[in-house]
Amino acid sequence: MSSIPKRRKKVIDVATQSKIATETFVQILLFLALVAFIIYIQPFVTIFSKFAAVHHQQLVEELLSINLSKWPLFLLIFVFMAVLNVLYSHKIVGPIYKLGMVIKSYTGRDLRQRMTLRKNDYFKEIIPLVNGLRDVWIEDLSALAKDVQEMKAQNPSQELSQKLDHMEAIIQQYEIQAADLSKADQQDN
Repeated sequence: MSSIPKRRKKVIDVATQSKIATETFVQILLFLALVAFIIYIQPFVTIFSKFAAVHHQQLVEELLSINLSKWPLFLLIFVFMAVLNVLYSHKIVGPIYKLGMVIKSYTGRDLRQRMTLRKNDYFKEIIPLVNGLRDVWIEDLSALAKDVQEMKAQNPSQELSQKLDHMEAIIQQYEIQAADLSKADQQDN
């Protein structure tokens, strides 16, 4: 039924997914900087701790010397965070990509495609809206086709007949896909 291929790639839109990953990483760095600021910088040291600032400075020096030997671990954590960001951003970018593909299908007069998303994707509330729009278009096209046939049966003038033929040609462009549409909808139900 579906003419739009399923999403299989994790990186759909490099620019958007990179922007989401960068913003997330910056937020994490800001959070870490804020925590470090509160823990190690005066006057916060004396406000939030009963230890003197000298003790905190010694702790920072020890922490930095330990952390310098752990750079491969930090690199591994960074790569892990990058992978998680790609997976997370896929849940946002994927539905937007799918919506674009469905709209592209509809503008190509192919109403066979129904909007579907994967189980863990965001924006599921747009599914009934897009499918409802599609169903309304199908009903309207069917009613319009019926009206055109009724008007043609009444022996219209040549000018009106030409306009009806034009309308019928437009409707038939949709109806080419509609043969599969009714079968697919019956299978869905």
